[in-house]
Amino acid sequence: MNEALSATFQVILVLLPIVAAVVVWKNKEPKKRRWLLSLLATSLFGYLILLFNSTLVDDSLREKILEFDLDQNGTFSEEEKTPEFKEMAERLTSDTARRLAPITGIILYPIYSAFCHFPLFVITILKRRKNRENQAAHTTPASAPR
Repeated sequence: MNEALSATFQVILVLLPIVAAVVVWKNKEPKKRRWLLSLLATSLFGYLILLFNSTLVDDSLREKILEFDLDQNGTFSEEEKTPEFKEMAERLTSDTARRLAPITGIILYPIYSAFCHFPLFVITILKRRKNRENQAAHTTPASAPR
């Protein structure tokens, strides 16, 4: 159950900035402030999802390792330390990526979100500039005094 939920959160983490950028881009006249708000919101929500997912995986591994505590005393005797236990304990203690996710996520996820937003933002700016040039070319100058 937790593995499926974790995989769902990982898909959301990948798609969230892409969808947000496309939604802002599809708006008729998105302003720079809307782009910035979208970037900040996706960075914040993505980071929160990342933290939740990291906690979810950690709790799932802790639950699995507690299944090896047969006498439910919170410690593991030599009889309880099976090869499966040792493998699970190794997975729990050696997952550096999960432990560093809060630190790296606060730096890298906003950068990823910016990479998703920036190309569409540039296209919007270029389209807006082209429209202004076309409008300026179609307007007739006021007649000059003679």
